Amino acid sequence: MQKFSVLGYSIFISLLILNLLPANTNAQIVLAYDPNSQPVSFGVRSIEEELNKLGVQLRKIKLDGKIKDANIAVRVLAAKDIPSLNQEGYVIEYKNNVLLISAIDETG
Repeated sequence: MQKFSVLGYSIFISLLILNLLPANTNAQIVLAYDPNSQPVSFGVRSIEEELNKLGVQLRKIKLDGKIKDANIAVRVLAAKDIPSLNQEGYVIEYKNNVLLISAIDETG
């Protein structure tokens, strides 16, 4: 599994998001996450800064189990839900029009 620094991670996510957007839009990305988690909030701020540099606005909402209103969801799952993942690792997948960034601990 590829390891990224925080900056590398945010650039990678930014580029992935831009590939999912229709061309020539002033779209707003909606990102759902747990704002009470300091490590997750730090990662979200990094993504937001990189997107702002690219002219993309980010609206953050609280992750409350319903991710259908989000374009991106950053979530921490139980280790049993992603058994192949190591500590501080994460998985990025695109399902049902939502980019899911999942980890088994907050520092992933």
